[in-house]
Amino acid sequence: MLGSRTVVDRRPAPRWLGKAVIIYALLLVFTFIALAPFVYAVLSSFKTPDKVLEYPPNLIPNPWTLSNFTDLFNKGGSDVHFARWLLNSFLFGVSVAALNLFCSSMAAFALARLDFRGKNFWFWVVLAVMMIPGEINWISVYIILNHFGPFNLIDTYWAVILPVAAQPFSVFLLTQFLKGLPVEIEEAATIDGASAFRTYWQVILPMARPALVAAGILGFQGAWNSFVQPLLYLNSPTKFPLTVGLNFFNGQYSSHTNLILAGAMFNTVPMVIIFFIFQRYFIQGAATSGLAGR
Repeated sequence: MLGSRTVVDRRPAPRWLGKAVIIYALLLVFTFIALAPFVYAVLSSFKTPDKVLEYPPNLIPNPWTLSNFTDLFNKGGSDVHFARWLLNSFLFGVSVAALNLFCSSMAAFALARLDFRGKNFWFWVVLAVMMIPGEINWISVYIILNHFGPFNLIDTYWAVILPVAAQPFSVFLLTQFLKGLPVEIEEAATIDGASAFRTYWQVILPMARPALVAAGILGFQGAWNSFVQPLLYLNSPTKFPLTVGLNFFNGQYSSHTNLILAGAMFNTVPMVIIFFIFQRYFIQGAATSGLAGR
């Protein structure tokens, strides 16, 4: 009888294997570069004040402490209103996201589903506004808010909310998504006697949920992380959002770096949670908004 033989496959590895290894290695390097500062900031927020800026730095806190988070609410004197800053950030984020969705969705519905003279011109205007850096408008927006008819909106919540109530990118994103929806559904609603606004409100908006979630997250993120605009348009410390209020922990002669890092966690964690909860809608809306070809 012949003994069993082990057959060794000496065929060369597929060509794509080497490229895949290189690509994944580069992705791991880029992921580490992107996450390393965030991970270090999270761990440093649990360090004692004398350990935050020590050199050489230690990644793991020794000892661990939660005093940085508790001190945020009771340290810094009468000018520090951390709980109020956190509430203001939520107020700005929710208000801007809601107004942006309402105004941008109506503009997108008109540009994508209605026929009127100059529709393409106004769509190109929206695209052109997206190309203009926002820094150019800061002075003009300040002048408008300072002379808003008989009112002076400077140092009011409206000064931060109204300038971003309708964002060009949200209009573009929703317009492209609505262009991809089937026309037959809208025509059926019109035959049933639905008005244009009822069609927009009861037919189009429910179908555009992925794009609305994507635009809402982007609007909330922009308002939540906004720094320069609140710094320019607000004067009272009690009206500051968290991004501006954290500057009170960075004084001229002393800097509470441990408190700034702990406060930054309150500014970062909500956005991470929101993204992971709605990531399916966000990715779906962002991906399908570019498929409309008409």
